[in-house]
Amino acid sequence: MFSGNTQRIKRNQASPNTFSEQVGEDHFFQMALTGLARFEPGTAVGVIRRLSETMLERDSLSRRQAVLALLPYSVVVERSTVDALVSAAQSLASDHPRDDPESRDDWITVQYSMFLALPHLSANEQLAAIGGLQGSSLLLNMMKTLRPADEQEAENWMVRAMD
Repeated sequence: MFSGNTQRIKRNQASPNTFSEQVGEDHFFQMALTGLARFEPGTAVGVIRRLSETMLERDSLSRRQAVLALLPYSVVVERSTVDALVSAAQSLASDHPRDDPESRDDWITVQYSMFLALPHLSANEQLAAIGGLQGSSLLLNMMKTLRPADEQEAENWMVRAMD
C-alpha cells in the first residue's frame, strides 16, 4: 500500500503546483509526510524543495499559503532559495493599512518568509536582512531565531536606524 502511494508522490514531485490548491493529493501528502520522510526521505525532501523553489513565482494568497506550508520543513530549504526569499521579502512593503486584505496577506507573507529564512543566515546576515525590510513592525516569533551579531555590525545598524 505505502509503495503505491509513494510512487504517486514521486510522479507529482516535479509538479510546481504542489500545495497551490488544497486537493485530495495535497491532503494526502501532508498527512503522509512523516512516514514518507522515514521510508522515502529523498522524495519528501525533493517535494519540499520543489515547493520552496516555486513559491516565489506565486502571488499574494498563494505565496502566503506556500510559505506557511513550508515553515515546519524549513530545514531542507536550500541557501539559494533562502537568499531569494529574503530579497522578495525586502522588496514588499511590510507596513500596510490593516483594512486591506491583500496588504495583510503581504505583511504576513513578509514576516513568515523572514521567519523561514533567518535560521539559515549568520548573525550579521540576519541583521542585514531585517535592516533591509520596508516598514517598522516585526513578528515577535522572529526574535527567537536571531543569533548574536558582531558588536561593530550591530553598532553600524544602530547608527543607520538613528539617521
